[in-house]
Amino acid sequence: MQAPGSEDDSPGQGNLQKDGEDEEEAEGPQDGDQADGEPFFSFDQDQPGQEEGKGGGEKTYPAHGQGIEKHDPRGLQGQGLNYATAPIGASHCRAHMGYPEMVGIPKPIDPHETKGKGKLVKFWHEVFSIIDSAGLCIFFAARNLVRPELEIYPDRILDYLNAVTGAEYSMEELMKAGERTLNAERLFLVRAGFSRKDDTLPRRLTHELHTSGPSAGRVVRLEEMKDEYYRERGWDENGIPTDRKLKELGLK
Repeated sequence: MQAPGSEDDSPGQGNLQKDGEDEEEAEGPQDGDQADGEPFFSFDQDQPGQEEGKGGGEKTYPAHGQGIEKHDPRGLQGQGLNYATAPIGASHCRAHMGYPEMVGIPKPIDPHETKGKGKLVKFWHEVFSIIDSAGLCIFFAARNLVRPELEIYPDRILDYLNAVTGAEYSMEELMKAGERTLNAERLFLVRAGFSRKDDTLPRRLTHELHTSGPSAGRVVRLEEMKDEYYRERGWDENGIPTDRKLKELGLK
């Protein structure tokens, strides 16, 4: 006799396992099995652009490494550099270069140009770090609380912080705080083994030409922008903060 509340006494509940069927078979398809004649997707399978028959190697289509979101950076060179170098992975929340490169905020710039993008992305990284540290919405702040120049000084954020804290920060001190934050984050990543090799994008974006629209025939010219970015940051050619820069920021 079954005890009250047992499986057989529960309304609508039967023994879903067929006679002679073991538990493993009852669990359904496993990774790599087929369902309705189609294999489950696996990153070990060959992907388009990969040499036929060689699974498990570098994949050109999946967004590995830093990952990719939203905008195809083959049409937005500065955004590509931001995606590759942002300390949290590819995120428009650390320097949304789509503003100047795509919609012209605060001023339009050539999205396909690479010269000067290292300096500009460094600047935007630091301002977005200040916005984040202040607990503000980056989208509102980047449009309304900064000076309407490509180098977006956070004038109104400075006013708010001084009004709330009474600290009387200068703009130089505030910008230095943003730079210090970015370097502290970089030190954490360096100690975890990160370097220039990790400031990268999926191979598809740096080697496969865009096929349509204004960006047709283009790729992200990442390495040349990284060189400029590292120089502007005071890092060495491998993306490691120098002792001189760390001492300047009080981090050593």
